[in-house]
Amino acid sequence: MNAELAGIAVAWLITFAAHSCVIVGVGVVLARLCRRCGSVSGEEVVWRVAAFAALGTATAHMLLHEPWWPALAHISYGADGGAGLPSEPSALVGAFGEFGWPAAVILVALLVSALRLVRWSVTRFRLARFLRQRRAETGPTRKALDELVTTTGSQVLPRLTVHDELASPVAFGVLRPEIAVPAWALEFDADTQRSLLAHELAHLCRRDPLWRGLLDLLEVLFPWQVLIRPVRRRLETGPVPLQLRAAS
Repeated sequence: MNAELAGIAVAWLITFAAHSCVIVGVGVVLARLCRRCGSVSGEEVVWRVAAFAALGTATAHMLLHEPWWPALAHISYGADGGAGLPSEPSALVGAFGEFGWPAAVILVALLVSALRLVRWSVTRFRLARFLRQRRAETGPTRKALDELVTTTGSQVLPRLTVHDELASPVAFGVLRPEIAVPAWALEFDADTQRSLLAHELAHLCRRDPLWRGLLDLLEVLFPWQVLIRPVRRRLETGPVPLQLRAAS
């Protein structure tokens, strides 16, 4: 691996780690303030920003300034101060060698990320194979979902399926939203079914499947950033109220 690029990549990783720690810390404070004010949507926005903002701020930092990392602070980024390769590549080569420890750090990070990606892909494959056994629901539960969509004014009209071995209801799908329910859920009374479907419909309206996918990708790419996990847990366990209103 080219030593100059390896050094820049390591500097970005360190900058990202520092930014994400600070942003998550600020997010904790802001989320508590939102909770005290009773702003559920505000707290959700704070956690989502806390999870992903460091990607942008770290990149902007590297583009607009020299790396804060002392070992790389002497690198010149060109007369115009813009992004790109150092104007004096020999500086990094002299500091680390042609294949120095920055290249080793990047290779280890890529290896760990690749292993996590393989594990995540296998899990997704197994889940997709498991869900193949579901079937479309066209009975009273489907009618209840249609009425709920109309009542709430939801812009999402999901497919409804039933799976005999599913442990609990689940909402998934970004381009083709879907709610899958266990077979035993069809035996509930109308009010219970309505409450169950409203909860899953709220997940789809908030685009939770998309955010879960992005968080999965973030954890795969940066498994060493453990602060992503508590942010994810907070987003997944937070309240998902769906306000019912009369259709206009």
